Parts: sequence; structure tokens; C-alpha cells
Amino acid sequence: MSSFDKSTISSRFGSKAQSYEDVTPVQEEMGTVLIDRISQLRSKEQIHSILEIGCGTGRLTRQLAKAFPDAAITALDISAEMIAYAKAKFPDASYQVTDAENYLADCSDSFDLIVSNATVQWFENPELSLMNARQLLKLGGLLAFATFAEKTFHELSTSFDQAYISRGLPKKDHVVPMHNLGFWGNIFPEAEITDILVEKKFIDVRTFLHSIQLAGAVNSQSERYVIPGRVLKAMISHYTEHFKCSTTNQIKATYHVCYCFQSG
Repeated sequence: MSSFDKSTISSRFGSKAQSYEDVTPVQEEMGTVLIDRISQLRSKEQIHSILEIGCGTGRLTRQLAKAFPDAAITALDISAEMIAYAKAKFPDASYQVTDAENYLADCSDSFDLIVSNATVQWFENPELSLMNARQLLKLGGLLAFATFAEKTFHELSTSFDQAYISRGLPKKDHVVPMHNLGFWGNIFPEAEITDILVEKKFIDVRTFLHSIQLAGAVNSQSERYVIPGRVLKAMISHYTEHFKCSTTNQIKATYHVCYCFQSG
């Protein structure tokens, strides 16, 4: 796995706080699935304290407050801009601007529910950090998270690879590699782990790339490369030719979503 530049992650996501919710329908769907399954596994009466890891704009925070209205919510995010946006939308949570991995290592509190949506893929040490999270669960508590898995944006990754090959250049990674389901299963062998492939359509490749930029999920690896213009052109050509929808002129992009539910 790649190492991440946490300061870049913070600034990139923070700069897109205003646009994030409009361009992340998949993340919104992921949050809804999380809430629905948590509500099946635990009753409102069982959830009095919640820790949310990577609250972003507070979209999931607001859903959690509706689902568990009597619970105290502590919401963490590495971006001060995201926290400010979340607090303006929903002030009735305890927000902290912090690196969640550091928080989980040092926290002395305990929670009935620890939840995270589309965040743990950015962890430097997900094994240790999520084990730390599990240790913070109260008796009968639940750790629930959704993250992206290895087939996410496989069309884009393949098209970049082919573009570099066609231009006789060494390949560079421009798509952040994601862990597979086995990785999460090794951490939590007793957990309920499921996955789903979500296919979204875009007018063209540039529109798709722009949507990623508007979400802030770009340029966050510690080693970053400038994409040569001829490679970008070849990538777009390959993507358009090989990953076009059969019934329209749109291109498709795959989001591979993994859900994990681990009891304390």
C-alpha cells in the first residue's frame, strides 16, 4: 500500500467542503447502508455514545443523530474546514480536528458504537488503528465501517497502465490502491464483511476525473507524479474505447465498496 501525505489529505478534502456532498452520491449510499445495518444489529436503547471517524461534512453525523437521537456523538476529522462545515450544518455533536489514528491510539474513553464511512482507506496503519478502535468499545459495542476495496476505479487504473505501455514509458500509479476483502478479514476474522460493486456513469472521462477532483480525493499519496500530456491523452482514448456503456455514449466507473461490522 502507498503511504499518504496527511497534510495534503487535509488540505485537499478541506478545500472541497462546499462541493463534497454534491459529488459523492456513492459515499452517501454507503452511509445509508451503514445506518440501516447498524440499526438492525443494535437498538436505539443500546447506543448511548458514538465515535465517528472521519466525519467530513457531517452527512453521516446527521444520519446518526436521527437514528440514535439520545446518543452523544463525538465526530473526528483531519480537516478543520470539513469540521467547520459539519458544525454549521449540525452543531449538536462534539467535533475534534485531529488525525483519527492518533486519537484512537491515545483515547481513554469508550463508546457503544464506533463508525466510519469512506475514511479507513486513508489510514497509514489500518490494522493497528482499527484494533485500537475495537479496544475502545464498551461491552456489547459495535465497530462498523465502510471503505473502498481493490476493484475501485479499475477502469481508470487499467487505462493508465495501457497508456504508459503504449508510449513506452514505465508505469506510474495514479489510482490509490485499495485493500481487498481478505485484508479486512484477517484483521477481524469474526466480523460480518460484505462487498458490492457500484457502477456509475459519466458523460466522458474528463467529467469523471473532475468529479474526483471536486470530492478532494486526488493527489494525496506521499509520492506524486505529474502526468505527461501524451499519457493523459492515451489514457482517455483507451478508457473511452474499452469502458463505454453498451447502450449510451457514457463511460462507466466502478466503486468497490466493503462493509465491516465487528462486535466488541
